[in-house]
Amino acid sequence: MGLLKKDVDYSLYLVTDSGLLSTNAKSFEDHVLELIEGGVTVVQLREKSLSTADFIRRGRQLLQITRAKGIPLIINDRVDVALAIDADGVHVGQDDMGILPTTVTEKRDLPTVRKLIGKDKIIGVSVNTIDEAKIALKEGADYLGTSFAGSALIMQESARFSIPLPKNSLRRFAVSEGYERSSS
Repeated sequence: MGLLKKDVDYSLYLVTDSGLLSTNAKSFEDHVLELIEGGVTVVQLREKSLSTADFIRRGRQLLQITRAKGIPLIINDRVDVALAIDADGVHVGQDDMGILPTTVTEKRDLPTVRKLIGKDKIIGVSVNTIDEAKIALKEGADYLGTSFAGSALIMQESARFSIPLPKNSLRRFAVSEGYERSSS
């Protein structure tokens, strides 16, 4: 990706789901392209039911589109798929890559995700609580996907309503909650 991760515009973040594709769409890829041309600034490929081979195939097709348009492609949950296609990043949930702690003080494994994908790739993390947000920031998340209203965290039934927040917004949030990220 020619775009530096610090320059990513998260203002219109598309989370794809082929299960929700309109019957009027020519193809999944054409549908995503139309949305990009309509202003989408980041695409997250989320496919819960595709085989690994089909996920990789779809990822490669979307990567050609997003790279041509100069926007990042983030792979949902699947670090292996992100690595296989050289995606721009990965978005992980609390139970992906073993990062679900039994308590908020237990060590999570987000550093392993970073080690696998590299320092120049984007990592997003789904969070549901203030403590999860603080831990994800401390462990190096580039953005958080969450249901957020003001400074209060609210739970939503569907991840489709998540709002990815760039790191600078998260840093302001974390500082307002009495947490400052270490400089390491």
